[in-house]
Amino acid sequence: MANGTETSAILGGILACAIGFAAPLLAAPLPALDPAERALWLAVGGINSTSPEKSATCTGTLIAPDLVLTAAHCAGGTAKRTRQRHFILGKTQDAATIYRGSVQRDVHPAYPFAKGNTRFKYDVAVLRLDTPLPADLVTPLPLFQPDRQISGPLALMGYNRGGKERLAGRFNCPVIPEDDHDVIVIDCEVVSGNSGGPVLAQVDGDWHLVGVIVGRIGSENPTTLAVPVDDWITDHWEDAWERADARATKVAPGQ
Repeated sequence: MANGTETSAILGGILACAIGFAAPLLAAPLPALDPAERALWLAVGGINSTSPEKSATCTGTLIAPDLVLTAAHCAGGTAKRTRQRHFILGKTQDAATIYRGSVQRDVHPAYPFAKGNTRFKYDVAVLRLDTPLPADLVTPLPLFQPDRQISGPLALMGYNRGGKERLAGRFNCPVIPEDDHDVIVIDCEVVSGNSGGPVLAQVDGDWHLVGVIVGRIGSENPTTLAVPVDDWITDHWEDAWERADARATKVAPGQ
């Protein structure tokens, strides 16, 4: 547990390279969702940089028909040139999957200039997909607005590397109070592959995306570090929905 005066110590204890590219761990603190639960979370998919057929190395969330929210280190970090990312929806061992490639990536503008563990505060990115996903196929998860107060237990979701391609999640994770509003510290453990996954809060009975998993803190009784939704993410989200509205209202020639 930690309070706001311990933020520097918390950031200093984050595992190197976060969890998206750390060595796979034997334990899986987020339990695998059963098929019925999995069907409710098609917007949460795997991300990799090799090919759509390979296992996910990170997690991402569809927040608009052509926009995926993930961690910056999952999107190539500060590299000027990086491989295309593949977003893999509904990925399981024995089910058909849907793939989309990325045509653009944007990392948080503060991320390249932040040093040391402070960089984790800005470890978020968005991927623009090459082909939008239709609403009858998958519904994007709604965003939790930055001006609202986070309360109640949170949900964490992600693909555990080595987890047999099953989405894992937990829905009862307590928030650890923090004075630093640039981070969310959560009293649940995550492992390799969960980076970029959504942190969710309930609003009027529905789950809204409130942040992005970026790291794990500590080795004994580990907790999770997440970056909250901010104005930068909201701006990209609004632009993506404007693109969606423009596509929907576009009239074909001759009509």
